[in-house]
Amino acid sequence: MSSKRDTQQAGRAAWIGLDLAWSRRNNTGACALAAGRGHSVRVLEFADLRSDAEVVAFVRTHAAATCSLGVDAPLVVSNETGLRACDRLLQVRLGKYGAGAYPANRRLLSFDGSGPRGEALGVQLADLGFEWPPRIASPAARQVHEVYPHAAWVRMWNLAQRLAYKRKGDDTLHRREYARALDLLEDLRAPRVLDFAQVRAALELGDCRPKVWKQREDRLDALVCALVAWRASRGQCEAFGSEAEGFVWVPQAPTGTASPT
Repeated sequence: MSSKRDTQQAGRAAWIGLDLAWSRRNNTGACALAAGRGHSVRVLEFADLRSDAEVVAFVRTHAAATCSLGVDAPLVVSNETGLRACDRLLQVRLGKYGAGAYPANRRLLSFDGSGPRGEALGVQLADLGFEWPPRIASPAARQVHEVYPHAAWVRMWNLAQRLAYKRKGDDTLHRREYARALDLLEDLRAPRVLDFAQVRAALELGDCRPKVWKQREDRLDALVCALVAWRASRGQCEAFGSEAEGFVWVPQAPTGTASPT
């Protein structure tokens, strides 16, 4: 696993995750995954990105001919104000688990007058052969999926409540929840993340400063986005919403467990 882009060693990623910042002033976490044996994946690279050009370059560097890209950001946003139908559905079905989505609308997402960042990114990804706008049922070799990590944690690990690992001051609760998140990732079997000691080293907090803590959170969310893309590429996700108004891929619960609503 590389901490810097190295096209000779990185290989090609079948799944990529982006924790896309709504504002271009903030950090975007990125993660590229390649297939291992059976139901396993290996991390090719984590990256901390800023501009749209950096994000597109990361995808261009790593994307295989067949690639699923999971993005934690609103992609299709047709409503000027209020909530999208998919955000409302997440609130109704997963809100009690703390996994309801933030409201997304064009007014809220137009930080610099250019419209939702996810939408602008999708247009640029189309130049790389990714299908845009996204479709729920599609044979396209390169696809973009909107995902929501909090919902993914609840569903993939069948949690009673979302993990409170987002930094809100130097709080022992959030550190404990972050450590729990890494343990859950290590125990995941579909897919299994290979060489997890290296992955843990790239994600763990240690005594890092607040800015670095936020970058590690973004990397963690990017990895979860890539894992949801893995699930989506195998038909193991449910679409909340519609193509016209925007939809979010939510993983199905583990086989043999009672799924959160």
